Amino acid sequence: MDPGQSERKPDAKKVLGSGKDWLRLTYKLLLDILILIRDWLKRTSKLLLASLVFLIVGFLGILIARNGFFWFLFLLAVGIILLLIWFFRRFGLRIIGKEDVVDQWGILIGGGQGRAESIFDDTQNLITATKA
Repeated sequence: MDPGQSERKPDAKKVLGSGKDWLRLTYKLLLDILILIRDWLKRTSKLLLASLVFLIVGFLGILIARNGFFWFLFLLAVGIILLLIWFFRRFGLRIIGKEDVVDQWGILIGGGQGRAESIFDDTQNLITATKA
């Protein structure tokens, strides 16, 4: 670089854009995030949402509040219990109602005139399918 030339700094407006552009991009980004959150809330179980709210309020209350520590601990415990209930309902064992068994047995017996071997095979398949 020549000693007579001064170093030119880039124009900030050309590099960063105008303030209105940044404001518009920030607004669009926040709007997209809010739309994603809204769609997630529509798909999510209400029990899971309630447990998350209890967990967040309980945890933040324990961190922030000096008085009422046990109330926030109680809220945290309720959130954990609700989360466990949601987990077992979502991933736990599937419990079959009595009506389901009676209907399926009625179908097996109704069409089984003279087909004993086929009925036993279907029964075994039904038992293995309902255990899954």
